[in-house]
Amino acid sequence: TATTEIYTRSIVGSVRCVQETGTWGFQQAQPMETMNEIEKFVTTQIESSVMPNFFEYIRIPNVTPLLDAEWETNGFADKAVDLLVKWINSLKIEGCKLEVIKEPGKAALILAQIDPYKLDEKEDTIILYGHYDKQRPIPQAWRDGKTPYVPVIENDKFYGRGVADDGYATYTIFLAIKACQNAGSPHNRCVCLIEGAEESGSPGLIEYLAKLQPVFRNPRLVILLDLPCGDYERWWTMTSFRGILLFEIRVKVLNEGVHSGDAGGIVPDSFAILRTLLNRIEDSATGVMVDDFQVEIPEKNILQIRAAAKALKESVYTKFPFHGSTVPMRISKEPLLASEELLINNMWRSSITYVGADGLPRFPMAGNVLRPETGIRISMRTAPTLDIQKAKKRMEEILTENPPYGAKVEVKFMDASPGMSIPDLDLPIQKVIVDASNKFFGKKAQCYAAGGTIPITLTLANAFPKAQLLMTGVLGPGNNCHGPNECLDLPFFRKLTCGVSYVVSQHHTLGKEAKKPHTGQMIKSDQITLNLSLIHI
Repeated sequence: TATTEIYTRSIVGSVRCVQETGTWGFQQAQPMETMNEIEKFVTTQIESSVMPNFFEYIRIPNVTPLLDAEWETNGFADKAVDLLVKWINSLKIEGCKLEVIKEPGKAALILAQIDPYKLDEKEDTIILYGHYDKQRPIPQAWRDGKTPYVPVIENDKFYGRGVADDGYATYTIFLAIKACQNAGSPHNRCVCLIEGAEESGSPGLIEYLAKLQPVFRNPRLVILLDLPCGDYERWWTMTSFRGILLFEIRVKVLNEGVHSGDAGGIVPDSFAILRTLLNRIEDSATGVMVDDFQVEIPEKNILQIRAAAKALKESVYTKFPFHGSTVPMRISKEPLLASEELLINNMWRSSITYVGADGLPRFPMAGNVLRPETGIRISMRTAPTLDIQKAKKRMEEILTENPPYGAKVEVKFMDASPGMSIPDLDLPIQKVIVDASNKFFGKKAQCYAAGGTIPITLTLANAFPKAQLLMTGVLGPGNNCHGPNECLDLPFFRKLTCGVSYVVSQHHTLGKEAKKPHTGQMIKSDQITLNLSLIHI
């Protein structure tokens, strides 16, 4: 069988990319001089310019507004913004107009409008996005004496809160543009958005985007730098992410607790009823959810997952700290098939996790009592193309219809945010990414999908419906964003910055081929309910 078709004819027209392996197959382009200049400049600037400022950024406890009640008065967000603006200005990017936009009750937005460089075209625009707010610190859990706000470099890993999610993005965006200019390469007009409340669900961003609409003109490409990657050996771009349905189910059987000796065998146990209800939505032996919450997986995504599994091998599951003899949720005993299976589970199948319980006392407080009620909170990751509102309705129907023993069953939803199947990048842009990955990483670019939920992607897709979406990031194995010991792989940071710079440098050459509107599942903003504490968890 054929593996990957290599392009030997014009990419204008109906040329397609056959992906038995799921990787992109193109012949290497020739602008090596631009690549070499970009790589040299980025490497030098990261050491001399970026890292000193980056260290200072990590020292600022600018926790996202949702998680810091005093964010408007403690000055940490302002301090972070001032620090980043000072660094951006130090680059002396030609044609850069830098603003800080701040409205009452909203986190400040850093906005940069950068004129086209060595081009007459004034309208075609690249949007580049990152954020500067941080998750909660969790100081007691950091290992080996590390703390959230004391930056440390150890074995090419840069430790500190916000280093990978998403502090690096500001440095990558502006250094990439400056590197492009330093190489003498023309680039399209760029608009850079660095927001301050992404970890809170971006509550003010939609309003900012609406008011700034004239600024964006004709956005042809959106580059978002806040996503996962499979490993640190190649460039990964995102193809989909799952949605989230967060809800609580509570079963009540008594008005008050009674002695288990008196009631046992007469009064049904609320926990046992709850367990029965949960079996309606998930096979407890396999962890597989019922078909009501699954979707047909497109063949192209299966091929991409197969290629990712081949690249990642056993690291798909060995990266997790399994305890004792615990094994992953797999059927096949053959490692490659198991990896593919597990990636499909994580990326394209709905699954549930039991994240909290109510009505169950801790062991020292547990008496011989038949408790009146039991509740559990469930985080359900929904398949990328599953209709979130229909799933919500069906979930309530399944759990509340004909409850055992006539017990009272209550279902309460806290969040319902859809996933997304990200439209394919046009072939010319794919080719640029392949060239960049081959040069800067030394390996083929790969596609990846997020098992988590990334509402900012939906926000940007809806704001710029005619633009191509390049979704990428540094959140790879061991980065531990949102948890203790968050870290950034420094070589990957450098290579990704070079790659973004090369995309910026080449985008103007792609012509009309990269201007078509994307066609994929588009979800209206009024269908998105952003629970502000759940992003990327």
